[in-house]
Amino acid sequence: MKSCGFGAPNKDEPWPHETKNNLPFPVTPSFYAGNPTTVAPAGGVHCSLPDWSKFILAHIDGYNGKDNILKARTYQKLHTVYPGQDYTYGAWIKVKRDWAGGEAMGEALDKVIGVLIRSQK
Repeated sequence: MKSCGFGAPNKDEPWPHETKNNLPFPVTPSFYAGNPTTVAPAGGVHCSLPDWSKFILAHIDGYNGKDNILKARTYQKLHTVYPGQDYTYGAWIKVKRDWAGGEAMGEALDKVIGVLIRSQK
């Protein structure tokens, strides 16, 4: 994962989007296009789609019990919700959604929404 960094994305990486009139609208990368500094540890990372897919695939494999860069039990802990919360120990949101056919896990901030795992559990 050599393309990753902190702050707003580079111009050759996926751009953040805002919603205007219920449609996604790209935000030109700049200092102000990223998430606020206060949430940067959770949402201030950017990378190319090929690198992002490596990250997601590692989590999916771990979720399915396969060791890779981390042990499967570590992923299981990262994907476990805090008692009484929707957030996991790995800072993902984990909820049941009809469109997912069960659980959906991902991250959602003002400018970024991504689905990590869809399961039939």
